Amino acid sequence: MVSPLDVGLLQTFQVVFPFIFVLTAVFAFLTQVPPFKENYLYAALMAVALAVLTMFSPIAIKTINVMAPWFVLLFVAIIFALLAYYIVGHNEESLRQAIHEGEYSSTLGWWIFALILIIVIGSLTSVISQEQGFTDLTADNVSSALQEGPEEQAGFFQVILHPKVLGMAVILLIAFFAIGQLSKKSEK
Repeated sequence: MVSPLDVGLLQTFQVVFPFIFVLTAVFAFLTQVPPFKENYLYAALMAVALAVLTMFSPIAIKTINVMAPWFVLLFVAIIFALLAYYIVGHNEESLRQAIHEGEYSSTLGWWIFALILIIVIGSLTSVISQEQGFTDLTADNVSSALQEGPEEQAGFFQVILHPKVLGMAVILLIAFFAIGQLSKKSEK
């Protein structure tokens, strides 16, 4: 029996979204680059060529399909943060000034870049883990005891959430903010 929640039919269209995504992202990027700014035809041809090449790579297609929901969650979180900013009583002009000229404007950009990088790397490693598995790459290593599939993905998250790795991340964040504050004080 078919239910409204059955999305099995949509599985056949999994190639269409990565094609459209690569087409629009590459075209939008190339129209901002000086050689292609004046001539949209070359930017469009290059975008179509890269989108078609993406269709022939199953790893690229699966990576984009894994990344898409995470980017939606990121954008929803950003929208909620903006709504909270407006609810507190700030207007659009003060938000624009805080983003472009504020004390933490560069830090905000680096945080968003870091989140995007984490999403891309996490999606790519998840897809490679499902497709080939990292155990084939490390056959002579101690890590070859990991199994392919869900156990390997669980191993990936065990490494990321290990106390030593989290401690290193906290130390790096403290160092990042300390260097940022020290460099601001030295500029004055």
